[in-house]
Amino acid sequence: MVVEKAPAAAKKAAKKRAPGRTEKNVITIDGRDRRPWALASKERLLAAATEEIAEVGFERARLAEIVDRAQMKPGSVYTWFANKEELFRAALEDTFNAQLLSNVRALEKLPADSAP
Repeated sequence: MVVEKAPAAAKKAAKKRAPGRTEKNVITIDGRDRRPWALASKERLLAAATEEIAEVGFERARLAEIVDRAQMKPGSVYTWFANKEELFRAALEDTFNAQLLSNVRALEKLPADSAP
């Protein structure tokens, strides 16, 4: 039986992980270790921020309302975003990217001879 040694970087990363954290249940996002299912909380925050901004506008949108919509605690926001502005920017960017993708898909469905 041949056992391969893990690369030094992998060993070093494994030592930094908390007990019980393995490569299987942790992924790295933005340079930080995250559990894969935690991405759902980020998506909920982004969706809630988008709804709040759409309903009351950027200036009147409140972090407390966004957290309530997402059914999360206020501290959860800071797990993913440094501040309110970063959350809002990410929500707007996420919405813009979704709209852009939708537009591209719609254009791809048009017949080739329909171009002006």
